[in-house]
Amino acid sequence: MKFETTPIKAYQGDEKIAFPEKLAYGCGGLADVGIAVAMSTYLLFYYTDVIKVNAAAVGTIFLVSRLLSAFTDILIGLLVDAGKSKQGKARPWILRMCLPFAASGVLLFSLPNLPDIGKYVYIFITYTTSNFFLSSLNIPYGVLNSLMTQNPYERASLNIFRMVMSLIGTLAVNNCMLPLIKLLGGGRVGWQLVSALYGTLSVLLYLVTYCFTKERVGQAIPVKKIRIPVREDFGFLKQNKYWFMLFLAAIASYISAPVSGGIKIYYTQYVLGNSTLIGLLTTVNTLAKVAGLFLLSPLVKQFGKRNSVILGLSISAAGILIQTLNPHSIPLAVTDNLLRGVGNAPITGVSMAMLADTAEYGYLKSGVHSEGILFSMTSFGKKIGAAIGSSALPLTLSLCGYSAHTESPSASAVNAIQWLSLALPLVVIVFQIAVLSHYKLDQEYPVILDDLKRQRKA
Repeated sequence: MKFETTPIKAYQGDEKIAFPEKLAYGCGGLADVGIAVAMSTYLLFYYTDVIKVNAAAVGTIFLVSRLLSAFTDILIGLLVDAGKSKQGKARPWILRMCLPFAASGVLLFSLPNLPDIGKYVYIFITYTTSNFFLSSLNIPYGVLNSLMTQNPYERASLNIFRMVMSLIGTLAVNNCMLPLIKLLGGGRVGWQLVSALYGTLSVLLYLVTYCFTKERVGQAIPVKKIRIPVREDFGFLKQNKYWFMLFLAAIASYISAPVSGGIKIYYTQYVLGNSTLIGLLTTVNTLAKVAGLFLLSPLVKQFGKRNSVILGLSISAAGILIQTLNPHSIPLAVTDNLLRGVGNAPITGVSMAMLADTAEYGYLKSGVHSEGILFSMTSFGKKIGAAIGSSALPLTLSLCGYSAHTESPSASAVNAIQWLSLALPLVVIVFQIAVLSHYKLDQEYPVILDDLKRQRKA
């Protein structure tokens, strides 16, 4: 693999984003953290250990719901592309959907006393609804990055603001959620009240993003085609090889992400022997990732996005390999989370900016603005991966004999927890490095911007 570099400062675009607007954009990354982290890290635990429902049944619900959500993502992307208003193409969605999303999050953690079949129906409806509203915010929010500026460094900077604020929120949620639940009375009521708090904060933060960001790019580039058939829209994706590479990497990443998030509480409880360690490990991982994000800008400027991501993935792999030396060691677990945090910073910080760059590549190839379908199809890939990952966790635990009704899990269940924590993410990382080694858009982007500028002047 040839490690080529293209300093981003050599081909900056025209649009510059002021700090207050970057901060407002970052608020959107913070907005969904409370509910989203609660869904990915604590929801399964809430169902199995608080509500006492069957893990395999919940895993099946997660799988079906995620698959349905993946297909609704495509519809959302098409609607975003077709939308027109004075407020822009993406921002109106943030205004419309923030309140329904917050309400759906509260309902997730408000499961009433029902017969078993009623519980499963309720879980399916609320989980599916929450995923729909989350997508109806995240897809337009991702598109907004590509519509605020064409400057590749500014796009990366916007995404870094998004991810730093998201990670700070994630750190706060993982350290405060269980204590807050206990403070508010514990049990079902405690979970419900905390979800209501997170929902309220979510609405307020999304409103900041809506009010203090601006879409610019759509007005700067001449539109060759205004409306196109859906079949043709999907056909243009085939011409965008760089989008397809990111699509594959996203699927792999989101197979691993829900497993890594959901398995952590089981790993600390049954492998490390202390569930409260989840706060320490999450703190170490998150602070390391935040530190990595603060150091990311000069790295990306000098070496480009792809090379920075591959370097980060390699560091994450090193952390996992260190943990495998002794899975029961707390110091090695801390080291693993530290290296994974640093290693995840590049892909966390620039993945959405890389996706935004493929929009220009696709426009040059097809003459069609299709940011919505690009982001929604990427979200589709993520949902397919997440469906596999979200269902793999409870189903694997169930198949290996895990049950919340026993005092301690079987040896096979503990082995499964270790495998899901270490082996699966390592396999995913190796796959992602192999795919991204063929990504050359960093080198081609200067020519693409020059061509678009000539079209703008024509």
